[in-house]
Parts: sequence; structure tokens; C-alpha cells
Amino acid sequence: MITRLARVRNYRALQGWSCGADFGDFAQVNVVYGVNGSGKSTLCSLLQDASADSTWSSGLKLEISEAGTTRSVESAGDSFWQRLKVFNRAYVEANLRFDDPEPDANHLLILGEQRVQIEEERERLQAELARIAPALQELQGQKKIAEQDRSTLLTDTARTISDELGRLGGRYNPRSYLAPLVEKRLTEGFTDPGAVDVGAELATVNAHPPEALTELPHTVFSLVSLVDSVREVLAERVTATVIEDLRDHPDWSRWVQEGLALHGDRETCIYCTGPITDERRDALARHFDDSLRNLQGRVSALESELIGVRDRCHGIVVALPAPEAIFHDLRAEFVAARDELRAQVSQFEEGIERLVRALTEKRDAPFSALDPPALKTAPLQVTFGPVASVLARHNQIFAEFEQRRQQAAEWIELARIVGIRDRAAGLAATTERLDREMSELATEKQACDEDLAGLGAGALDPTPIAKALNEDLSSLLGRSDLVFEVEDDGYRITRAGEPADHLSEGERNAIALLYFLHSLSSYETDLAGCVVLIDDPVSSLDANTLFGASSHLWSRLVHEHRCGQLFLFTHNFELFRHWSGLLQRGQGNNVYGLYDMQWVVERDHSGQAVRAPRLIPWPPGDAGKRLRSEYHYLFWRVADTLSQCQADPSPERDIEAATVLPNLCRRLLEAFLGFKAPAQLGHLRQQVDTAAGGAVDEVTLTRVYQFLNHHSHFEEADTTKPVARPEAVEMLHVVLEFMKAVDGEHFSAMCEAVGVDGAFVRDVARDVDPVASVGPFRGTT
Repeated sequence: MITRLARVRNYRALQGWSCGADFGDFAQVNVVYGVNGSGKSTLCSLLQDASADSTWSSGLKLEISEAGTTRSVESAGDSFWQRLKVFNRAYVEANLRFDDPEPDANHLLILGEQRVQIEEERERLQAELARIAPALQELQGQKKIAEQDRSTLLTDTARTISDELGRLGGRYNPRSYLAPLVEKRLTEGFTDPGAVDVGAELATVNAHPPEALTELPHTVFSLVSLVDSVREVLAERVTATVIEDLRDHPDWSRWVQEGLALHGDRETCIYCTGPITDERRDALARHFDDSLRNLQGRVSALESELIGVRDRCHGIVVALPAPEAIFHDLRAEFVAARDELRAQVSQFEEGIERLVRALTEKRDAPFSALDPPALKTAPLQVTFGPVASVLARHNQIFAEFEQRRQQAAEWIELARIVGIRDRAAGLAATTERLDREMSELATEKQACDEDLAGLGAGALDPTPIAKALNEDLSSLLGRSDLVFEVEDDGYRITRAGEPADHLSEGERNAIALLYFLHSLSSYETDLAGCVVLIDDPVSSLDANTLFGASSHLWSRLVHEHRCGQLFLFTHNFELFRHWSGLLQRGQGNNVYGLYDMQWVVERDHSGQAVRAPRLIPWPPGDAGKRLRSEYHYLFWRVADTLSQCQADPSPERDIEAATVLPNLCRRLLEAFLGFKAPAQLGHLRQQVDTAAGGAVDEVTLTRVYQFLNHHSHFEEADTTKPVARPEAVEMLHVVLEFMKAVDGEHFSAMCEAVGVDGAFVRDVARDVDPVASVGPFRGTT
């Protein structure tokens, strides 16, 4: 059995928690009383959840006694947890479940964790099937859309390609070039053509075959050697006997030289009819000797050669074809090369003209050396290479035009397919993904169908307990209107022969408690070796049912069938008082322990005041007088705490009074007022006024009324939130003094009954303005 809770590091409100160093060992039967929110259910859940805490995040250390020896439990895999049986709200939710029936159907009750789990599994599987069906339909719709989109994409692409290339016929025939061909190209793969100028390639496909052009006979014209020859000629001087008049007048010399051929056999001049003497003929012969004629011949030859170069170069440029005759792909390059050539030829011809003029001048001045002309801006060479290259490639295209047109068609086709490749691949991937998801859902559906078929009725509960339930429920409730009958899928429950529409929370808790007690003896459970925890077993039960449940617990776990150890947690004071009486009278012959679970104020590691639950052993002897009723207990808690706050004041006691006791104090005052002014029940102000009967001053009445309305609702408190309410102690004092002023005899009798000294109650200061006392009273303690 459990001897003590040595440590809890981290579990909800239990942070660094333990029973305390001075806390004794737990007994065989342990009854714990605590108001709602005091930590009872948290402690119960800690023990219930421990076996599922695989990482042991709570840090629980439990000390237990087995076969006379003591050991610690500090892991989820400890065998001790198999012997721990817990009844709490979680057990009720796990073991009690109602179907949601059709309007005319019988109500079915599912009992037992195994059956509840199977029903929950059935619902889960049905919910999964309900989820899978529309999900499959949705995926099928998405797949259909993806397939249609891809089919439309391939069809439109095939139509575009056949529209653009259909005039070529063959594989691009519009009747045969369809979506499957595009699919085939995508599937088989291809070499990406890169960036394709579709417009230009379409022009190639649609163009008429170009005509062959005459290629250039020369590709380079050079003046380098001619320039050198001209320079040599210009630098020469004729050494003949010179007739000065002819030398000084080149035009005369030219005229005379041309006339010599006309006067070879004449004695007189044709022009002047004067005689031509032998001396004159001899002088002219010496002037126009062979050296002069030789130089003039060389000049003429150079002139002819230069003019020939010019004319041939010019003729080639003039004979160049028009741009329209050039293949469109080469047209721009041709025009650029042609224009550049024309510019070069123009400068080239200008250089030739300069050389020719220099030679003409030399012919007329053979006896003087002349400087060559300036040729810095004129090229000495002209190349027709770029233009010739274009023409050669044009002719090559002409020779390979059909092959080029097929290549252009191939590039256009591939460019169109590349344009849709990513989208087509994405749609194909979407279809594949949807197929996988549909396959997975189909597999899930098959598994759900199989699992659902395997949940047979016989597997739900092999041990019908309808008869036992009816007997126990009748005994516990004191009535037999609720009846259970075994059905294939659960228990049909009726109330007075009619389908039970709604069971109350108390009835459900009673049924779950009976099933829990029955399960302890039905499933091969060694009750004598079990540690049983019962948390609030009489929640929502009326007074009669409460004692019926208490009787069942006592007889099943203490009196007739003794479990190894019992922990009974309750917020119902009457149940606590009833059990303490049974145990104190020794009816069960059990060693027992009674505990009060309270919130206490402590300092955490940072020095901040925080609240924590604490198990406080119930004092033995006369202190047990407080058990006479809940009213006695509340009076004792308020009076005792106020006495301690005055005897040993501290911030911790002030905060404890501010955060824990006001709720108890409110319940105490409401109970007191209920007896003193029962006719005004539900109207606090009227109750206070009626009970006071003029014996209590207005300031005190205002404080009491304000306390009841604003400063006493602390059942569900944040245990980590620090609270500073220095007026709380004074407010408790005000409430007790109010009770004393209203009924001093009753007050004194209560002090005597619970064993406290009422002398600590003093008069409250009367100098507080009742109008200004809107907030809590802030008098000193």
C-alpha cells in the first residue's frame, strides 16, 4: 500500500510538492475532505496518469509497503500501477456512454471501458468512412479536372503546331498531327532547342525557295604595289635635251608631241604653214627622246591599271543583288556588309582618282620630280569578304533550302512543346499525386471496413451485468424505476417501463460507481492487493442517494470485502463526517486516517507568495468536535484562522486569509443568515438587515454586505498568482463580530462547541465613512 507521497516535481498545481517532512504514513483507509478546487482531483489524476507518463515528467516519487518492506516507485513501468484502481470523472467518461438514438429508438447505455472503447472505435471508424467517402469523391473530381486540363493543353498545342506547319504536309498533316503525337514527344524526350525565334522560323517555313546568286569573282582589291610604282614614276626626271619653252609649258609640250606624228613627212607646219627645218626636228627629237617616251608609257600603263582596278571594283559593287533577293535570315547582315563595302569602295575610288591625277600631272612635267598625293584617308585595300560570305551562305541555303525548312519546322514544334512542358509535367504530377492519395484512401477505407466488420457484438462485453446493476441501482437509489436489459449493442435502459430519455448527472455517477465496484470483483481482480482511489463519488447525488452510495462503498471496500488500501476524496462534508464516524466507532476494524486538504500560502524559490494544496491530518480527540456539521467546520476554520492571524501575524497568513478563507467565510455567513432570516433567503441585503435588527451599526452592515457581494468567490483560484489583500483578515473579523452582535449567545455556544476561545473577537473600528467604504475595508489588524 502507499505509505507517503514523497515528491511531485511538476504536475498541474503540484509544483515541487510533497506531503511534508512531518507527515506520517497513510493508513489502510484514508478519507480526505476538501472544498472544490483544493487539489483533491489533481492528486487523484496524478496517480491515475502515472502509468501513462512514459517520460516521467511529473517527477513523482511514491513510497509503498509490500510484504513488510518499503520501496520507492519512480517509473511508469512499475508493477505497482497494475494494482491501482481509480474512480473519478475520467473513469466515468471512459466507462459510461450513451448512444444518440433516433427519435423513436430505444436508448442504449454502454458500460465498461472495453465496451466504451469499442463503441468509440466503431464511431471513429464510421467517422473515418464518412470522411473518406467525400474525400475520395473530391480527389476524383480534382483528378478529372487535371486530366481534362492536360488533355486540353496537348490538344491545343497539337492544333497550334498543325496550323503553323500543316502546309509542309507529312507528319505535320492536320489530320494526323494530334494530341498523342505531342504526348509522345513529351514522353520520349528531346533536346531542348534553346531560345527560338518562332516568327523567323515561321518565315522560313512559309518562304518561297530563294534563287541562286552570282558569287563575287574577286574578294580583295589592293593598291599597295601600284602606289609604290606611282611614287617611283613621280620621283623620276627625264634627262633629255630640254626645250625650255616646252618644259615651262607642259600643255605646249603635250600639243607639240601629239603634232609630231602628223608632221613626219611634211616640210611645213599644218597650223602655221611655216617651214619645219631639220634643226627643229632634231631639237624636238632630242627633247622627246626614248627616256621621255618610256616614262610617258609607264605613266599611261599605271593610269590604265588604276582605272581598271577602279572600274572592276565599281562594277562589282553596282552588280550586287538587291536585299530582297537575299534569304531573309541573311538580309540584315547583307545590307550591313553592302553598306560598309560601298563606303570603303567610295574612299578607295577617291584614292585612285588622286593617283591618276598625279600621273597626269607627271606626264605633263616629266623633267621634274613630283611629290606623291596624300592618301591618309583613302584605304589602299578593299575586301569583299563579308559580302561574299553572305552570298556564299545564301547560295548554300539555296542548295539546302528544303532541309533548312524542315529544321525550322522541327524547332518550331519543339519550341511549342517546350512551352507547355512544365505545365504538362505539373498536371501529370498532380494526377499521380491524386492517384496515390486515392489509393491511400481506398486502402484506409478497406481497413476501416475490415475493422468495422471485426467489431462483433460478442466482443463488446463477455460478462453481462444487467441483473447485478438492477439490484445494486435499486438499493443505492432507493427506487426501482430504472431498469437495464441486455441488448446486442449494449443495455437498453427504461424508466417505469418507458425509454429513459435523460439520466441525471447523479444517476450517471451512481451507475458508473456501481459498475466500478462490480468490476473490482468481476475481472479476476485481487481486491485485497489493490489500492483503490475514489474521488467525489457522491457528486450531484441527493441526500438519500448519498448515503446509499456511501453504504455500497463501505460494504464493498471496507466491511464485507476489504481492499488493500482505500483513499476516499470528497468535498461533501456529510459524507466525510459519516465515514469519520464509522471509522472512529471501529465498525470496520481498520486503521484509518482523516485529512483536511487546504490551500496554504508558501514562498517559492523567488520569494514570491504562492498558494499550494496541503494535506493536513485531522486532529484527534476533542478537536473532532468540528465534525458535528459543515457549519461547525466552517465556523472553526474561520475562527481558528483569524485567531492565528492575530496571534502570529505575517504576510503569508494575510494572503492565505485573502485567497482561501473568504469563500468559507461566505458559506458560514450564508448558513448563519439562513437560520436567522429564512424568509429572505436569496436576498442577502435583506437577510443582513433583518438579522441585524438594529443591533449592528451601518458601517459594519455595509462591510458585511459588500463582502458577500464582491470579496468571497475564490473556489477556483489560480494557485500560481500572488495575491495581496491585507484587508482580508479584518473582513473575517468583521463577519465574526457581526455574528456575535446579532446573536452573542449562539456565537459563544459555537466557540465552545468547536473548541476556540471567542475572546479574540474585538470591537471593529467605527471611524470608517460608510459612503467612502465602496472598496474593501482597509483597516489595520
